[in-house]
Amino acid sequence: MPKKLGSEAYRGLATERGFEWLGPGSPSTVRTRTRWRCGAGHEWQAPYERFQQGSGGPHCWGRRRKTEAKADYRALAAERSFAWVGGSLPANTDAPTSWRCAAGHEWLARYSRIQAGHGCPHCTGHVRKTEADYRALAAGRRFEWIGPVLPHSLAAPTGWRCGRGMSGGRATTRSSTGATAHTPRAHQ
Repeated sequence: MPKKLGSEAYRGLATERGFEWLGPGSPSTVRTRTRWRCGAGHEWQAPYERFQQGSGGPHCWGRRRKTEAKADYRALAAERSFAWVGGSLPANTDAPTSWRCAAGHEWLARYSRIQAGHGCPHCTGHVRKTEADYRALAAGRRFEWIGPVLPHSLAAPTGWRCGRGMSGGRATTRSSTGATAHTPRAHQ
């Protein structure tokens, strides 16, 4: 069961972090949402334990809902040479919305990820590969992809069979795109 702290602990943490704790009273546990105010005057509700773990206010940390205007999204998109095509505003900056790059690719990403410098997964080669991608890679390298399921990333091992008919090789897709035509570890 989460512990209960007195109002002195709340005020102490707020002072230590540059906030003001507004209460109310003595919350039932550290997970109970209470009211806080930052030095810039923004007010919001959050539990004590979130601040204890280092979180700040949603306005100053850029995690508030961008309700002022869709202009925030459009300005960020323009800054990154993208177009924001999400239409309606997400619940907050950590909710995915649609973006389009100059090459015309569309993808879902959070405002905070775009703001942090992440770009189009198609242009950067970070799109999740399909079964057809694995089969084409294998055919081009003279081996067969035997899966059995799609890996969750290029770094996850999956099954391959070389052109000599030897199977049981497990390698990552990244290592399978290397200079050899045989399945890594299949000939060991």
